Amino acid sequence: MERSKNEILKDVAAVLNGDVATKPYDDAKSRLEVDIAALSAKTNPKKVKVYIPKAKDSRWKSWRKLLTGVDTSHTNGYAFQGSWLYKDSLVEIEDRSYILMYDVVGSRKHCHPEVDVFQAQGEDLVDIGISASGNDWALKIRDRVSKLFE
Repeated sequence: MERSKNEILKDVAAVLNGDVATKPYDDAKSRLEVDIAALSAKTNPKKVKVYIPKAKDSRWKSWRKLLTGVDTSHTNGYAFQGSWLYKDSLVEIEDRSYILMYDVVGSRKHCHPEVDVFQAQGEDLVDIGISASGNDWALKIRDRVSKLFE
């Protein structure tokens, strides 16, 4: 259970003022250590370098986006919020970030979009099993991707 900033500061003040007995001190100290580690992870996320792959088919449109959220009021690609990434390049992003990769593939007569969502884990991009194809790709994956940000 995550505690509020005020609860954490209250425990810090109690420890510093010596207002706690030995047993409560140990409990407060262990809670503080957990809280400090959690806050540190949130405020100082680990950065990793990952390679963003090039297009599956260079004849067609493709793009990559570092996802920061999903606006479920949209039913198209505008639902996916974040910053654009260059293809075929090395980028530095936060560990555990999500990347949406959009590629149009196929012949001139039968081309279609293919979309995959990956997660940066260390220096690797891991396919998390969210993918779709066809012109309604955004609506197919929007709700599953939005759950990643809850």
